[in-house]
Amino acid sequence: MAPSVSYLAFLASTVVLLQMCYPAGAIQLPQPQNPRYENQQSRVTLTEDRGYTQLLIAIGEYVPENPTLISAIREVFTDLSAYLYDLTNEDGGGVYFKDIGILIPDTWSDRPEYQRRTLESFSVSDIRVDLPPNTLPNRDQPGTNKPTHCGAPGLYVHITPEYFIDIQAASPYGNRNQTLAHEWAHYRWGVFDEYPTGNYPHFYPGSDGKYEATKCVAAIQGRKKRSNLEDCTYDAFGKPDDNCRFIEDSTQTETYEGSLMYKQFLPQMRSFCDNSSHVDPAIRHNAMATNEQNNLCSSRSIWEVLRDHSDFRTVEPSGQIPDLVPNFRLIKSQASRSPVMLVLDTSGSMSSQRLHILRQASYNLITRVLKNGQMFGAVSFESTAQTIITTQSIGADRRGLANLLPDAADGGTSIGAGIRQGIADLVSSGHQTEGAVMIVLTDGSEGEAPFIKDLTILELNGVTVHTIAIGDDATQSLEQLATITGGRTFEHNDNSAALFNIFTELAVQDDSGTLTIFSEPFNLNNITRTFSVDRFSAGRMTILVGFPAGSIGSFNVSVIKPDMTIIDEDGSLEPSDSFEIVDDFDLIQIDTLSMAGDWLIEVTPLSSATTSFTGTMHVETNRVFVPNTNGQARLPMLPILADVKWAMASMTPSEIQTVTVTVHQGYTPVAGASVTVLVTGGSEGTTTLSAYDDGVGADVRANDGVYSAFFTQFKGEGRYSLQVTVVGRRGTTKLLVGSRVGQSMAASSSTVKLEAIDTGSFERTVEGNSFVCTGESCQGNSDVYTPYRIGDLRATRSANMTAMLTFTATGDDLDHGTALFYEIRMSTDFDALLEMSPDVEVLQYVPEDMRNDTTLTAYVINGEINSPQKSRSKETFHVALPKEGDFSYIFSVVAIDDEGQRSQQSNLASVTAMPPIESDPLKQDIPTQTTIWPIILGVILGLIILTIIALLLVKRRESKKNAGDEETLHKGGRGNNGGASNAYQPARGYRSDGDGIKEAGKVQNTNSRGNKNGAFAYKASNEDKYANQNRGGQTPVPRPRQGHDEPEQPTYDDTAIYPFVSVSTGEVDECHSAYQFTRVAETTPYDSVQEASKIYQANPGPPASQSRIGAVESDDDRIYDDAPAMDSDQEDYEEVSHPSDTMNRRFNRM
Repeated sequence: MAPSVSYLAFLASTVVLLQMCYPAGAIQLPQPQNPRYENQQSRVTLTEDRGYTQLLIAIGEYVPENPTLISAIREVFTDLSAYLYDLTNEDGGGVYFKDIGILIPDTWSDRPEYQRRTLESFSVSDIRVDLPPNTLPNRDQPGTNKPTHCGAPGLYVHITPEYFIDIQAASPYGNRNQTLAHEWAHYRWGVFDEYPTGNYPHFYPGSDGKYEATKCVAAIQGRKKRSNLEDCTYDAFGKPDDNCRFIEDSTQTETYEGSLMYKQFLPQMRSFCDNSSHVDPAIRHNAMATNEQNNLCSSRSIWEVLRDHSDFRTVEPSGQIPDLVPNFRLIKSQASRSPVMLVLDTSGSMSSQRLHILRQASYNLITRVLKNGQMFGAVSFESTAQTIITTQSIGADRRGLANLLPDAADGGTSIGAGIRQGIADLVSSGHQTEGAVMIVLTDGSEGEAPFIKDLTILELNGVTVHTIAIGDDATQSLEQLATITGGRTFEHNDNSAALFNIFTELAVQDDSGTLTIFSEPFNLNNITRTFSVDRFSAGRMTILVGFPAGSIGSFNVSVIKPDMTIIDEDGSLEPSDSFEIVDDFDLIQIDTLSMAGDWLIEVTPLSSATTSFTGTMHVETNRVFVPNTNGQARLPMLPILADVKWAMASMTPSEIQTVTVTVHQGYTPVAGASVTVLVTGGSEGTTTLSAYDDGVGADVRANDGVYSAFFTQFKGEGRYSLQVTVVGRRGTTKLLVGSRVGQSMAASSSTVKLEAIDTGSFERTVEGNSFVCTGESCQGNSDVYTPYRIGDLRATRSANMTAMLTFTATGDDLDHGTALFYEIRMSTDFDALLEMSPDVEVLQYVPEDMRNDTTLTAYVINGEINSPQKSRSKETFHVALPKEGDFSYIFSVVAIDDEGQRSQQSNLASVTAMPPIESDPLKQDIPTQTTIWPIILGVILGLIILTIIALLLVKRRESKKNAGDEETLHKGGRGNNGGASNAYQPARGYRSDGDGIKEAGKVQNTNSRGNKNGAFAYKASNEDKYANQNRGGQTPVPRPRQGHDEPEQPTYDDTAIYPFVSVSTGEVDECHSAYQFTRVAETTPYDSVQEASKIYQANPGPPASQSRIGAVESDDDRIYDDAPAMDSDQEDYEEVSHPSDTMNRRFNRM
């Protein structure tokens, strides 16, 4: 049948439109869009003989001293070196570990074999051997913090001490060589997991239309089962239910082989997948599987990514096998904290406000941030340099040292002279330069010798130099100086408060010091600033309000605490509060105890006159430490922190610059926060971005605590800095306990449920490194960025021969703005679509009045192809499918911008073309005549048994019908006084009856008018007879009879620190005793329990003599429930339903 005239006219108009939108040459495939990342911390290099040198393994400072751990690390990495060589020895190009440094923590004893530390530190280590982030069964799971895209390095690998020294801790993850090679591939070569993680489906429609398991190699054998080993159910198209999993047959070691990036605990996973035509089909890459590797690496195999890496790009086989045993160096600092040397520019350009805010920030550094006993010195420079504070131990006379800071600026600029003077003072004071920290601050270009380029590595001699540029004129040699010494680079702009925060970040050398809540400028008119403090920021709080020189007497400052008490100059102060006017530095300093909740700072001018001057506000807390009973260390409360990183220190558009913000508590990710990035640079002020943790665009993975954003709004050549604000909200922001930040985890042979715990409200301000933009394209005048690749395309089949496509809209420039239109492609040939064959069908929208044309095949029936929504919006399209059969339809999407630039092709998504099954979709199999009668007889027999049991239960209940005493409530009977009927409901397979709790596991009160405090009982075992024993668990409290008074609830010390008692050993565990017991209401009527089973406890509980289970205090002092649990990957997050299963790390083992 010939096409209708109307359809031909429509098709012609569409072709004209496409020709207008596709300039000549634009149809060519775009280059890969993987952003480039520089691991500016790692110093690992590959030698000509294929050996890795300068690998740094660092042991955390709170790991107890144990020489066995060092021996275990050496043994494991010696074996791994040989294994890695064999694994990668393709064409004679095997790699191995040649030189490894092990950094011993300062908390361990000195030994003669330890070398002196130079540039090594825990924060720049490649492998972190540190305590686990929780007490869940998967606590020893190795993982890599990899928030970067395909082929880019990760940030570090985290391995627990127990993994090295306890074979039982390592066994769930398989052979250690296989597991650590899996993590090294994440960290060094930038590849991803090939088992289903996160939101990736466990099954997908294969080429024949049947659902296949997500596997790295199609030949892997196994069966489909639920996690409880029940049979899976299937929908009308044969799709397994959401709880269905593929269970591999681990006994068939000879019939198939698989990739180490799949489930490395399986013995068959002995190599990496490849897609070359010559490889054994047993390890041929399954490009169609729905996993991270295929999605983020455009369906390339592991070996295809490796061959593009610099480690394997050019291989010159030596013909000889090198010595595969690494050389190990044991490194340790000889001081508890590295000396800090401040090198300050006092040249003429630093006069006035720049010098004034420098003095204020330096005052805070000396009097507040540096720790007692830490070595500190300061020099100033202009044309020449001079020492202003001789290197010495920080002690009681902090204010006297601050008064030595320079108060005048004049002369030229010789940065090299200042650095040399700082090194000379360190040496003359009897201190080693190795491991020292130098902070160099300047606002000018180098005018006089010696210059930075005149300095030698020998002169610097192990000093880490951090640089701070003030203004646009500061020399770009600062970035080079920081890079070669392992330091960081920052920029401080005029009318900014960043300097306070930068000094704090650089001087605090671990996670146990000062924490900045916020730091920002303000205009000197009436101002009020509210901020939130969370329960993890317990300790002393300092509020600094800075004013321009000589203006401090013109303003009043007051602070209102969450309990509505006021701190000001004239009011009466609580013993824990102080209010001080520091005239010499034009600062008002307020010290108080931090308190969870909303705070308010109010600055009021004493006259109506306005001013254009800018002041500064800086709020920080010093964290609480808890003494360890063995005297080895002091344990800090774990705060919520934010770390910021640019992907590149120097770049030229069209290179893609990315900012990542990691929000975490220890190694636990924080999801659901609001992250705002303020970028300053170029000629037009600041740019505000939002960073997301949703797995879209710049963000690699959803809910891993890493928030990401692309930066494309360049406004000129030069230096760009950033400040990040992180805001958490009660009910929205969650700690994902059991997961890891930036998670690329080793697969586990056991399933673990994870917990999502509310953080409450909080705020953090962090200064990020600066970067330099070079080249004409920095002016922002040309469109150098294509739309970014769509990475979350999903396809769903409907019964009416349609497919629904959903994805998140991309932008015009990467993921910013709005694309011009979409191109949706469809094929039944996966390879043809993957390679963007010109034969692949491009779908068009067809109006409803033209859809009766019999010449039409597939077409879009719903959705705006030519009108994309704004970036990050949800897009939905419906596609009419032409026919059914034993095959699948595969789809992809390309976005095109207004310059005709095309994005990379999206991930590929498929739907089955098989016709739906007409029978009950929930049945897996239809019984035959040979099986139907046994089933019927079994059902009848079951009904008879259930009837007998029911009659017995009724008879027993009747015998107790009139008991009605208070004891009945304890035993689950029926109370005649209005108590709870069946007060205890069995949960998780445990049972109780009228005679009391039998095998009482996690038993939950189901009625708010029943038991409140004793809502949970525990099953006693031979070692763990711990119910109601020093763990906050209580004997159930009976509800009074009607007409009687409600019993008074006991109260607790608001600030006491209580010990955590191990559930399994009964011993005090100091590692988990650092959480402060927060206040609760003194009395709580039974009728307002608010689902006591979901109340959280911030502390393991009071001593045994106290009988009340504690609850976390929300920001407004109200007890609150947890919000719904978040999704996980192969493990499900679960709402915490036990009061003690919270931040004290007493977690359910599920």
